[in-house]
Amino acid sequence: MFKAFSRSTSIRIVTATSLIGLFLLSGGVPAQAVDVTMGSTTVSITTDNLMCEEGGKCLIGDTGPGGGVVFYILDSTVKSRWHYLEAAPDSWNHGKADPGSLWCSNNNVFVKALNTGTTPTTSNTSALMGAGAKNTLGMLGTCATGAANLAAAYTGGGKSDWYLPSQVELNQMFKNRAAIGVFVSGAYWSSTEVAANYGRSEGFNNGVQSFTTKTTCAHVRPIRAF
Repeated sequence: MFKAFSRSTSIRIVTATSLIGLFLLSGGVPAQAVDVTMGSTTVSITTDNLMCEEGGKCLIGDTGPGGGVVFYILDSTVKSRWHYLEAAPDSWNHGKADPGSLWCSNNNVFVKALNTGTTPTTSNTSALMGAGAKNTLGMLGTCATGAANLAAAYTGGGKSDWYLPSQVELNQMFKNRAAIGVFVSGAYWSSTEVAANYGRSEGFNNGVQSFTTKTTCAHVRPIRAF
């Protein structure tokens, strides 16, 4: 039960993360305040003082709910179910450097369509911001092993929604790599494919984006949206 507070009193919530959902606006954007009325008493509960990982506002470089590092903030005017992207910390691979992997063990066909499960004649993946999660699902339905499998297997912060970034998400991670931590000097995979046997990668030593054969061993860093 709530104690009786004076009207519009602000209190700080720092308890179970399951409560945080009560204080989120539609689209997953942290609310400034929520008024809870019980009879003649209104309690104003604010998330302003919460840490990023607790459901509060986030800045680039903050620790996210999954224990990763925030590297992208969606424009507040965009309606979306997520508002931030976090990259797995540089220690995510059991304290070792980011692992290398083929793009996909099934390396001469396009990723299967999610709605039909059939192999298309053109790619169903996207390079756009926010597309990595869907791309990864398609890859998991096609690849017995590969970059997406490594990313999706990560469960940092108790979260099971980590994925391989799209081309644009990967590039944003490159741009803010200094805030995230240590990366291997070499190519990283995105979840965007450009041909039946080519995927998109980006060199984290120089920012060059390339069409790369799916049999190439490039590095993997999972991300998640929240």
